[in-house]
Amino acid sequence: MFGRRKDQSSEDADIDRELDLGEAEEEVDDIDGSDDSVSELTPRPDGPHDISEIDPSGEYLDLGSVWLTPTEEMEIRLDVDPTTSAVVGVTCVTEAGAVAVLVLAAPRTEGIWKDVRRELRASITAGGGLVDEVEGPWGTEIRTQVPAENADGTQGSQPARFVGIDGPRWFLRLVFLGPAAVDPVAAESVERIARGIVVVRDNEARAPGDLLPMKLPEQAVPALQVDGDVAEGAEGDDDEDSAAWKREDLSPFERGPEITEIR
Repeated sequence: MFGRRKDQSSEDADIDRELDLGEAEEEVDDIDGSDDSVSELTPRPDGPHDISEIDPSGEYLDLGSVWLTPTEEMEIRLDVDPTTSAVVGVTCVTEAGAVAVLVLAAPRTEGIWKDVRRELRASITAGGGLVDEVEGPWGTEIRTQVPAENADGTQGSQPARFVGIDGPRWFLRLVFLGPAAVDPVAAESVERIARGIVVVRDNEARAPGDLLPMKLPEQAVPALQVDGDVAEGAEGDDDEDSAAWKREDLSPFERGPEITEIR
């Protein structure tokens, strides 16, 4: 089933786009630049991969700048800008948790995760969240507890785990949510999905921090879904409430764009 629903709006949604990368934002990356400088890119022998590192004839779900390796248990939700209908991000959801994927332009050899991490720490702390930096499978990552309202109306918190991966002329930001943010066994399962990601960087010169273009997959058959009611002509969802954390923890910063779902 494929559908759209409106997500909640929040000022904290700005965190996904307004990343202060300093002077780097004003410098367009050089697609013909030299590779002689010391690389600061993230080691990723087991993935995610650049398109140049894999056999493109394999089975992938093509979302433009991001290709996903499909699995039966994975539900895919696309973040869609309601004003332009452009896909700006994707979230892969399983019973073990979820991983939200955002891909940005970056310099050829100089990573931007250090700068992005600094801004994330400042924004999360300013919003009353707790931040801890730890070493993970892709290097330094951020573990957070973000203030959130519980289902019963009481104040609680939601865990999230931010991972930054600097690739060749691209930057991949992964946010692990639900059980995958706190449980090592669940995290390992969702990390396998992240390792199956392929980034397809076009040849356009872009400023570091610009979103790389994504698109709806050809397999998708749109059906409007608003406030949990499926529009006429769309199939229902019999297991909509099978995992409560999916609705409550999927977006710790309550992003504003529409959410498109593919099951």
